[in-house]
Amino acid sequence: MAWEAIVGAVDASRASKQQIVESEHLMKAILEQKDGLARRIFTKAGADNTTVLQATDEFISQQPRVTGDSSGPVIGTHFRSVLDNSRKIKKEMGDEYLSVEHLALAFLSDKRFGQQLFKNLQLDEK
Repeated sequence: MAWEAIVGAVDASRASKQQIVESEHLMKAILEQKDGLARRIFTKAGADNTTVLQATDEFISQQPRVTGDSSGPVIGTHFRSVLDNSRKIKKEMGDEYLSVEHLALAFLSDKRFGQQLFKNLQLDEK
């Protein structure tokens, strides 16, 4: 579920001790949804979900961490861009509600993380 993934991205950011919630945290959240649509999408595309999650975790581990007290999570520009693109995809598909499918497709245009991940996994929009 898309809303669950958005909330999960904030949780993933906190768990990683990173103040800025970015697109990689959203990817982690959609991949960690048990029996979720994203897992089925990646499987159907020929990707191993464990490999996708490991690549995501590796990217997250390379990002700066916050120590001590922080002011709370901040939505990053790339996270916002993925959300904006997913809304455009939803509209283009004629759907009423935002879904994980829209979020997953929006990663194709994510310059921070998604494009490189999909390239490494040899995945495309088809």
